[in-house]
Amino acid sequence: LEFRRVLFRSEVGAGALIIIGGIFGTTLGHTLTRLGGGMGLVIMIGALSIAHADWFITQKLFMSEQIFLLALALYFAIRGNN
Repeated sequence: LEFRRVLFRSEVGAGALIIIGGIFGTTLGHTLTRLGGGMGLVIMIGALSIAHADWFITQKLFMSEQIFLLALALYFAIRGNN
């Protein structure tokens, strides 16, 4: 039960950091966006490896919304607000 609470808070926190980072146009906003993207990246890698271990590297993976979320998190982690 505690793991689900931590996971829920980290997922909401990652999205909140990306949104809050987008509001601030400063270096702080850039850092918050990159931090939120990194958090989302870790969450999505864990979700894909645990929940979809049976079809991890198949065509079905690359047609799912989870891979889109992983790519989006990677984009925010690398680019930030730039």
